[in-house]
Order: sequence, then C-alpha cells, then structure tokens
Amino acid sequence: MTINYLLLFTPFHTIGSPAYTQYGDLPLMQLISLTGIWGLTFLISWLAPVVNEVWEHGTSRRVLRYSLLPFTLVLIGVLFYGSARLTLTPNAPVVRVAGLTPDRTLWSYLPVADIARSSDADRSALRPKMMQIVDDLLTRSRQEARAGAKIIVWSETGAFILKEDESAVLAQARTLARDESVYLQLGLMVIRHTDTFPFGENRAIMIDPSGNVVWDYYKAYPYPAGDALEIAPGPAILPFTETPYGRLAGVICYDLDWVPYPRQAGLAQVGLVLAPADDWLAFENDHAHEAVYRAVENGFSMVRPTGKGLSLAVDPLGRELAQGEYYTTDRLTIVAEIPVQALPTLYSRIGDLFAWLSLAGLVVLIGFAIARRPKASEAGAAEPSGAPPHVS
Repeated sequence: MTINYLLLFTPFHTIGSPAYTQYGDLPLMQLISLTGIWGLTFLISWLAPVVNEVWEHGTSRRVLRYSLLPFTLVLIGVLFYGSARLTLTPNAPVVRVAGLTPDRTLWSYLPVADIARSSDADRSALRPKMMQIVDDLLTRSRQEARAGAKIIVWSETGAFILKEDESAVLAQARTLARDESVYLQLGLMVIRHTDTFPFGENRAIMIDPSGNVVWDYYKAYPYPAGDALEIAPGPAILPFTETPYGRLAGVICYDLDWVPYPRQAGLAQVGLVLAPADDWLAFENDHAHEAVYRAVENGFSMVRPTGKGLSLAVDPLGRELAQGEYYTTDRLTIVAEIPVQALPTLYSRIGDLFAWLSLAGLVVLIGFAIARRPKASEAGAAEPSGAPPHVS
C-alpha cells in the first residue's frame, strides 16, 4: 500500500491502483469515505498474506487467532459500515442535469500546436468546421433546456475554437443560458495564435441563468504526454458557485486523478461536481470509474460527460444514475435527476492520514526488524564450540 501511495506523486498519480478493481462493490467502496483509496488498497493487500498463512500452516489456532480472525472481523466491519451508509443515507432533492458530447460524425481531434502556428488564412479555413460543432452543441443544449434540464454540461474540449472567435461563442452561449434560464458549462479548447507554448487553453466556462460567467476554469492537471504538450496548467483552485439547487463546482478530466485536489470540494460542502472529460477507447471504463471514487471520498454527486469514453452521472455514494458510451451513438447525451446535497465524509477532513500512518508503521516495523537482528559478535558467540566458522 505504501508503494501505491508514493506513486501518487508521479505524473500518472493513482492509475492502476488495486482499489479501482473493486468498482461496483458499493458496500466495500464506502470505506474510502473514511480512509480514501488507501484503506481499500490496504485491505486488498492484507488478504494475500492471510491466504499464504493458511496455505502454509493450515487453520491452526495461531493462524486463526493472529491472521484469519483479525482480517475477517475487519472485513465484516467494513461491509457492515458500507451497507449501513447505503441504507441509512436519506434521499435529497434532485435537479435534472444533461451532459453533452460532440456529434461523433462532426468531431475530430485538431492539431492544436500546428493550428496555433498557422497563418490567418489557414485558421480561417478551419472556422466553418469548428463552428459547425459549436452550433450543434448550442442547439442540443437548447433542446435539453426545453426538455427540463436546469444544468447543462459539455464534455472536455467538446468544441475547438480559435482565440479570435471566443467572444462571439461566449455571446451566443450567454444568450442561450439567459433565454432558457439554465446553468450552462461550455467545454472548450481555445487555440491561441502563437509560435510558442502554450498553444491552447483547455477551459470549462460556467454561465448562470442571468447570462453571467460565474467561472472560467483552466484545467489544472494536464495529462502527461497528452494535452500537457499543448496547454499550461491552471492555478488548481476549484471554482464554486451557489445555485437554487445547491453548491456546484467544476474540474476537468485528469484533475480528478490527483487525489488531494477534489478534497477542496469536500471541504467546501459541494453538492455537485461538473467533471467533463475526454478519454480514449482502451481506457474509457477504467478512467470513468476512477473518477467515481473521488465522489465517494468527498461526498459529492458528479456528472462526467466524456468524449471518446464512458459518460457517467453518480450520487455521493457512487450509485450510477445515468451512463452512455460515446461509440454507441453519433450524438451522445446523458440525462439524470441528480441530488445536489453534500454528504460529509471523514476523508475530506483528514485527507491521506491513513496512508501516512501506514507509511509510519512500515518505518517502525523496518526499524524494529533491524534492531532485533543479532550483531555479528553475538552471532559468533552463539555458535557451538567446534562449529565451522560462520560464512556471510
């Protein structure tokens, strides 16, 4: 578990953590509301030596007392806590939320750095393709608003636009939000006109029903060897806003892989986190499921519309309210009635304390083992007379 925690500080954070293998086991997953994924990782790691002990020594009294029984009691306690949390958490008021991904027949990745360096004429030639996607997303957003959605979220970089078109796109979006009285969050890759890094801006822009921009959020943790080559990271401060439905916050995709970051939402008692994402086919389920762990850890609902991946909406207990797979339809939209009421968690207050205690415990055990090793002089004195010399 300690090694798994230390990997958090590498560029790929918790990707591949054993804790994520338990996705869908809701009673077991509730443990992370107390300890984060580190408690669940510890529990999984603990199982192996218990099985090995039984395999080598059978079910002797010593094995039962010091190995099998403690693990079994802890596991039962964890499952009891999780089941009780799932059963006893009261229902909260809900709001209709829609998550949109771009039309798959229109969208394709655009080389941000190349476009940033290109001429005015070349940039202008790309404008019709870009604006076709913007227009489609705006049209579908209006349709969802008229169908009853109060909060509408585009996927990460759902639309690529040129920096010189930013004001016009925002004006259209503000008019739509005002006309339909909805909260509308755009997912934009704004391509600058420059020969030097950063070439683009990965942004989530939230507009309220009055047409005001309440946050303009820049992705804080770009993906290594991905958009990190195109954009500069934002300031890593989660934006919040109060609404009639509850407190909202926003992140973008890989921001949720840096485990301590969404604790800001837990500490601020955010009820719903808008987490637009953009994945790839081989990683779509795993990455979406990892994001759900952040919701359970910090007690918030989450909607995660995802280009090229699995879109999800979940409540603070990790229960799926809606899902959709990008490659099954040309124009993916997920719609869910989502509770927007924070569910306080111990983890959001104490953070990675369990991991640090485990690390400290490992250091103590290593020190204890070293201290108990016999010194060379003691080992020699313990050898019987006439015994061959000790060879190291």
